Amino acid sequence: LLPVAQQGDPQTLALLGSAYMLDGDLEQGQALLDQAVTNAPDAAALRTQLALSLLAGGKTDKAIDELQTAVDLGQDILQADVLLVLAHLKNKEYDQALTASQNLEQRHPESPVPFNLTGLAHLAKGDLPAAKAGFEKALEIDPQFATAYINLARADVAESNLEGAEGRYQKVLEMSPKHLGALLGLAAVAEQRDDAEGLVAALERAQDANPTATQPGLLLARYYITRGDHLKALTMATDMAGRFPDDDAVLQMLARAQTLSDQVPDALRTFEQLIRRSPDDPQLHSLVGGAHWKGKDFKEAQAAFRKALELKPDFVDAEIALASVSLDSGDS
Repeated sequence: LLPVAQQGDPQTLALLGSAYMLDGDLEQGQALLDQAVTNAPDAAALRTQLALSLLAGGKTDKAIDELQTAVDLGQDILQADVLLVLAHLKNKEYDQALTASQNLEQRHPESPVPFNLTGLAHLAKGDLPAAKAGFEKALEIDPQFATAYINLARADVAESNLEGAEGRYQKVLEMSPKHLGALLGLAAVAEQRDDAEGLVAALERAQDANPTATQPGLLLARYYITRGDHLKALTMATDMAGRFPDDDAVLQMLARAQTLSDQVPDALRTFEQLIRRSPDDPQLHSLVGGAHWKGKDFKEAQAAFRKALELKPDFVDAEIALASVSLDSGDS
């Protein structure tokens, strides 16, 4: 495909690359987007698309290079500026993120977005007063900018001001009653207060208001597991697997709940689906080992933990589990 593509129209190549990305073929998608950029090196929008594909593939450093070039081209692609700041933050390059956001402030002083990004950079650096000043500036420009309220609540939590955080989340919900971030924030505040009733109520409200989101259900199932209520966790995870049958995080939660509820054969079948998709994931093999161990199949448990260690030699939890299951089996 690529030899022909080398002479192709950049926009067509970009569309084709995006189609491959959506189909899950990151390598081919990146190759086509890269060729589109080669054919039109001064198109900032194409570089931004390429950067998105690189970020999806975990190539953050390369994505930053493309985004910086896109910004330097001066074509005022706001998405490139925003992604550049977020990519630096992901890479823990906080000073570079701050520089990029402050440059964006100068070019777009009428927008709340740059000031919110500056607040995020300060928050990542641990400078809470400067972070809050950035978020408050964003709200001064646009009092309906919910993201800044959410970030102010995060800063409040960092200062152990749970009442202040709750007030910010409630403000967002006044503007947008189904706002997922605000509802999850209320659940987190309730968890810090050890308010089990409030936590469950917030997560159930989030789930009802956002039926296409997996986070509320996953958090509820995790909460039930931490409380030792494995049957409730299993009920929640089973319901979610029916609604999100192709979501790996949901299936992994289901398999964990099945294991803890002594439904080991069901758990192993669920894990088998996951391993077919991600055969080199050491965490999955370790969880499979735990399921076999729960079912008293020590030989298979040892094999699974050894596979996890083969994939990740410094996997301490798998190493400890292997030693423990060996003791359980009398194979010391």
